[in-house]
Amino acid sequence: MNAKLNGITVWPGVIGSSRSTGIAGWFLGLVQGRSYHKLTRDSWRNCPSHTFEIVEHEGQIWIGESVRPKSKLTPLVEYEYKLRDGEIRNLQLFEVLHISELRQAMAADWWMENVFKKQYDIPIFDCPWKFWCTEGVADSYAKGAGYDVVEGRNPWPITIIECWKEERLKLLEE
Repeated sequence: MNAKLNGITVWPGVIGSSRSTGIAGWFLGLVQGRSYHKLTRDSWRNCPSHTFEIVEHEGQIWIGESVRPKSKLTPLVEYEYKLRDGEIRNLQLFEVLHISELRQAMAADWWMENVFKKQYDIPIFDCPWKFWCTEGVADSYAKGAGYDVVEGRNPWPITIIECWKEERLKLLEE
């Protein structure tokens, strides 16, 4: 099952990355902006602050995302509105390379079974690395698809960009 997000075809298991214009985006831009710029030559202001995964639920495609207070399913159209209204920018979508779409869907299923509706870890720096946005996505691949896309790192949103630059992810484009 496929759908479109920002004009790009997506399916269960596609990984998304975006930069919020709120305080979390600003903070992560300060913390990891220099590393992001070195990787991409793009402005630190576009350093990602959020990671999500495309999932399927009841025959529909959703954005599965870990946010406060609990992880949730977000309609694709909501992200379209956030882009239009300037609440997020630098939306990038990635396919995990070296595994089939079936295994990608297995990762998305794992996310639904093990991350959906789980409490978001707050405060983020004092809790075990478990239910933040990027950790849930990384775990879905390591545990649900048997492919450790982040190679054992404690992942942050910039880790997805590193994986892309290391050619474990493919940037999807129109």
